[in-house]
Amino acid sequence: MIKNINNRNFFKLFIKQQSKATNLHFNQTFNASNISRDVYERNKDIIERHESVSCNAERLLLVAKNAINAFIYNAQGQHLSNLGCLTSYSTLQEVRERMMKDEVGRQILLEKPRINHDSANIEYLLSLPKNTFGYHYGRFMGDRDFSSEERPKVTYMPDFELAYIYQRYKEIHDFIHTLLGFDVTVYDEIVVKWYEMVQLGFPSTGLSSFVGPLKFSQEEITRFNTEDLPMIIQQAKQSQFIMNIYFEKEFETNIHDLRKRLGLTLDPKLKYE
Repeated sequence: MIKNINNRNFFKLFIKQQSKATNLHFNQTFNASNISRDVYERNKDIIERHESVSCNAERLLLVAKNAINAFIYNAQGQHLSNLGCLTSYSTLQEVRERMMKDEVGRQILLEKPRINHDSANIEYLLSLPKNTFGYHYGRFMGDRDFSSEERPKVTYMPDFELAYIYQRYKEIHDFIHTLLGFDVTVYDEIVVKWYEMVQLGFPSTGLSSFVGPLKFSQEEITRFNTEDLPMIIQQAKQSQFIMNIYFEKEFETNIHDLRKRLGLTLDPKLKYE
């Protein structure tokens, strides 16, 4: 089925998105002066890590550099993160528009919460009933010794709110793993990336979705094409827009009820009850 999906359309879309970036005001001020003190303190790391890109030629050089480094040093997530920042500007604008049209999405943009030890304390989550979303997320993170603060930070984004949106996308990635019930193997990660690509359309998720399966065994390719790929595409199309979910407020929600409310009908592989 991978071969039947029109790769040409993906690359046409990618080129179209990057051509839009030539219209960016590269020297625009990274303005975070009109936000509240609480929002500033929560997102100080994003503001302080901002790096300006002076022109499109510099941006394209950085795209090439980070694409090569992401391939060579694939264990270092910062290169792929930088690539996402450099190629997702127009897509992030579309994501922001969708969030602004949704009540919860607007609340998230107003408050700009972060996923960290304070907002997602593993000890607290593991104390919740075993059928809650928070307990499942706590198990997912705790069993793998993951930290919610390990995600690479956003750079090169000329707009503070878009930088925040991209940072939040990265920080909710493990929530998506938990809801979909997929592990962190190469195979399972690609399934989750397909879900994110269909939902969000970020070029970096598209790159992972199409290149990742090249690492599959023949058996995995067959299973992916016939079972998991059609299933995850359908789940992504029918479920609620993930950027409009205030995950932190759902920790005490029954995970089965949450999946149902969000439109997820899959049978998760990971079960903690």
